[in-house]
Amino acid sequence: MDRGSLGPGKGWAVGLIDLEESFFDDTVERVNITLPRRILRRLDDMARTTGQSRSGPIARLTVAPSKTADKPQTRRRVGRS
Repeated sequence: MDRGSLGPGKGWAVGLIDLEESFFDDTVERVNITLPRRILRRLDDMARTTGQSRSGPIARLTVAPSKTADKPQTRRRVGRS
């Protein structure tokens, strides 16, 4: 099919979607998390090498596409009964 043959309204689709406003809210909030010391050291190293605070790598890793996003998540309880 020749691109020139696609006149106005031919081969096009228009749609509207409703997006939740909270997806675009960038209000900064303070959080308190507990991590094992070895993980905290790795986090500090990641932040130091990129010149960021601890929040930078956490935010970047959180919004980055996950390599396991398509795989079903299974959780096991370990430790406490």
